[in-house]
Amino acid sequence: MEPTPIVPAKGAAKILGLTVRDAATVMDAGLAGRTFSSGASKFVEEAKVAKLAQSPRVEGEHPDILQVRVRAAVPDEDDASRNFKGWSADLNPADREAGVDRWWRVAPEKRHHGLLVASVCGFIVHVGQIEGYEEGAEGKVRAVLSPVSDQVRNQFLGHRMRGPAGGNTILIPASN
Repeated sequence: MEPTPIVPAKGAAKILGLTVRDAATVMDAGLAGRTFSSGASKFVEEAKVAKLAQSPRVEGEHPDILQVRVRAAVPDEDDASRNFKGWSADLNPADREAGVDRWWRVAPEKRHHGLLVASVCGFIVHVGQIEGYEEGAEGKVRAVLSPVSDQVRNQFLGHRMRGPAGGNTILIPASN
């Protein structure tokens, strides 16, 4: 049996067209499968990175989108209502949603009722229909989400979407 080729973050970055930092985030979130460690270095299977690189881009018409850019999940010490902030393939579905639906700075004029699309370095990991917002501390909000149809889920989940440059929350107007 031949050994499985593995790559470090630098190799994953080249395959994915990302910075090394973003490739490391993708690896930490589990989007490229299980991470292997050797000392301070982390590695993932090259074939899984290559498959992730083939993720299709979001295409077609869509409603208003609030894209939230998340990092790999870490314990949330500041919010008793959730265990983690961010996203990880290793989390259960409830922890994944709680890790991405709150606490965001969203200007009142950008609080729409379209889709919330959470992405890790452009890879969409969660999509939900925004039903409303709950006000939190320091002007941050939690998006109250409901499930989306299979059609919408298939249009976004597992795809790549690079929003315009900016902060962690980006409003992308509906396409026609």
